[in-house]
Amino acid sequence: MSGRLTAPPQDRRRTTQPGHSATVRAWVALAFYPLSFVAAFVVGEGLLSWYGYSDQGAPLWATVAAAGPALLIFVIPGIFAVAYGLQAVRQGNREGQTPALVGVAVGAGMIGMNVVAGVIAALT
Repeated sequence: MSGRLTAPPQDRRRTTQPGHSATVRAWVALAFYPLSFVAAFVVGEGLLSWYGYSDQGAPLWATVAAAGPALLIFVIPGIFAVAYGLQAVRQGNREGQTPALVGVAVGAGMIGMNVVAGVIAALT
């Protein structure tokens, strides 16, 4: 007996399943939604004021011209989440579906809310 009470050294490297890093990247992409929301708001309002209109009195063409780039900026994290999530699924990690679906749901929800708000504003 040598008096050693510790176990022999083991390999401490983590073994991860295929697609794990792509799944992590997809979740990290979703974390950028708050930043893209602020950037989209600044761009949308900035374009409206650059066209010479306020938020309430803008014609339809100005609203669409400002909302298009703003919504595109907003959905960028969702696009990356879907791309990385699907990459994880292709690599065999089904957990990548969850951030991909969240990215689609948040992006589609924001686009849907803006379309409904625009239609309601046009009808009133």
